[in-house]
Amino acid sequence: MGPVRALAGLILVAGWYLTTGVLATALLWLGIVCLENLAAALDQGLAVFNLLFWVTPAALSIGVLVLGGMIRSALPLAPVREGSLPVGRAQAPALWRMVDEAAERMDARAPAQIRLTMEANAAAVERTVLMGLLGGKRILYVGAPLLIVLDTDELRAVVAHELGHDAARHTRFSALTIRVTQALDSTVKAFESDLATNRFLRTYQRLAFAPLLIFAAVYRNMVLPSRREHEFAADRAAVELVGTKAMVRALHAYHAANRAWHDFTAKILRTSLAVGVVPDDPFAAFAAIVDRPQYRKGLLAVREGPLPIERRDGPNPHPSLIERAERLCAGRPTGAPKGVEPAPERLDGALELVSLLAGTPWVRHVDFPTVGHRRSVPWAQWLSSIGEQASVGQLDRLLRAVGRLDPHGPVRRAVPAELVLRTVGSRRQQLVQHEAAVGRRLTPRSAERWLTEGTTALVQRLLVADGLAAWRVDWGAVVVADCPALAEGELGALVSGVLRSKEGEPRLRRRLGELGLDLGTVVKPTGFTTSVQRRPIERKVKAPLEARAASAVTVLAFGCSVVTLLMHSTT
Repeated sequence: MGPVRALAGLILVAGWYLTTGVLATALLWLGIVCLENLAAALDQGLAVFNLLFWVTPAALSIGVLVLGGMIRSALPLAPVREGSLPVGRAQAPALWRMVDEAAERMDARAPAQIRLTMEANAAAVERTVLMGLLGGKRILYVGAPLLIVLDTDELRAVVAHELGHDAARHTRFSALTIRVTQALDSTVKAFESDLATNRFLRTYQRLAFAPLLIFAAVYRNMVLPSRREHEFAADRAAVELVGTKAMVRALHAYHAANRAWHDFTAKILRTSLAVGVVPDDPFAAFAAIVDRPQYRKGLLAVREGPLPIERRDGPNPHPSLIERAERLCAGRPTGAPKGVEPAPERLDGALELVSLLAGTPWVRHVDFPTVGHRRSVPWAQWLSSIGEQASVGQLDRLLRAVGRLDPHGPVRRAVPAELVLRTVGSRRQQLVQHEAAVGRRLTPRSAERWLTEGTTALVQRLLVADGLAAWRVDWGAVVVADCPALAEGELGALVSGVLRSKEGEPRLRRRLGELGLDLGTVVKPTGFTTSVQRRPIERKVKAPLEARAASAVTVLAFGCSVVTLLMHSTT
């Protein structure tokens, strides 16, 4: 079936090049002809000139865009994924042994290389030759977060799924269609995002681009069902190795790993990087969080809970996890074959393996960009101060609001913690009014949440600073101060009492005094809040070269039309 799939993919690719080649040639020819006849059109009346005035830039710009997409699809793909790290057999003996055993049992070809990535994902890729008709070098990509969160059985199921693609020669079909898919998506996206704002030009551009949109719909309807069916077939192949129960469990674990890694990077790591603190090994810090008992309770609940319901009606070639699990459960359940020993623990040497990836420059400079100021600290030290970084915005906002209540003092002055608590307890309405005065609209519920979060952050920082508590990360990347002297939920109840009754604030101060906390400690805003808000840490993605060229051609065509009109009016 390998050559048949490759031949089917080859036909689709030929259709792409034929469609784009003919369309680009026709549009560029039309644009040039219209440009050459602009002057003559003036003699035939303004109606004809007006038509050519809009058709010329529309035809030329869309022609350049389509031609650029065709050229992009013909360019060779990157030999490996950017930022991935190859690991040899000596560096990852357990991982290589698992892959070799799975490939032998599944009658699949072992990969020539295993590379680690930062994504919570895995993929098998084949570098084919002769447009996919002949096989080539096979690479297995394994995400570091999967090595941390998944146990050995679950990781074996993920590896078996990827090798199932190779055993069925799905990688040949993917190698053919991936270039066209990427070029088609990039071209359509560039057309939709860079479409002219003028309604006349936009109308003509839509007409010029319509044939490619029709081809895109036909292409996706032919390719996506096949690629989605490939995922189901790879699951069935993996079941033959690990069993139905292990494969379904791996889907749940994969979902939990994605959520855990996303929460860690989006809610903790990026906030920390924005304030200029970088852990030397984010993977070791992530593993330490995952291994804590309080965090594992939430992780276990997600792993054993239902899979999310996801809409996959668009161009995504992968079916949702719940669809895959339902297909597996609908079939005949099978157990793990003989000879496969259960391994509910993390893969041997996984933590040492992912630490190799943490040392690559790509990890620090591309996927986790900073805002220009950065201080690298040991990951254990970074983890011990994680709450100070996570709560910096909440506390700064509260302290500035307290400072604004004093008309004679600077907004960013240092104030005793006791004064902050007294102000929150007795003048909370004034705090909300001052926030509204600086442009922050607060509903009653959001005002109570803001004061609660800021007051909680202040008390937690004081507890940690006095050695009465330590920072802890719970499921969902919720950072809290773990104080053994306080019962579970006691601090939250005390802070809520401050906002709901006059006796709440004295009660909170008395309880903190019983713990030996010094409320005379002076606190002041750090100044990080505005820097985080003003300087985004996301990378700026440039428009594709063909999109920028199309925009330039549009401007040039309009310029030529205007010059033609002016020259004709002076003669």
